[in-house]
Amino acid sequence: MKHSIKYLTIEILSILLMTIVTSQIIFANQSGKAYRRSSIHNGNLVRTVFGNWGVIGQPREKGPRGAWLFDTNGYIGDVSPMVGAEVNYHSEELD
Repeated sequence: MKHSIKYLTIEILSILLMTIVTSQIIFANQSGKAYRRSSIHNGNLVRTVFGNWGVIGQPREKGPRGAWLFDTNGYIGDVSPMVGAEVNYHSEELD
């Protein structure tokens, strides 16, 4: 009896694992140019174009790349984007 429960548990875990792996393959996110999006950030005297494929600013032949200080100068060489987050964590173990 104990032996069959062990094998039954292994079979259930194997089926569950195969279901998860198969669903990840079937429903995987697609990528490509059709899914690219871009927008313009305009704040703190900086205007720049950014996209969800890792671009910040873009080549001049592709359109406006950004501006610093004035919207018409097209210069973003001294701009370094910085993203930050504050995480509050409270653990009773540390008290």
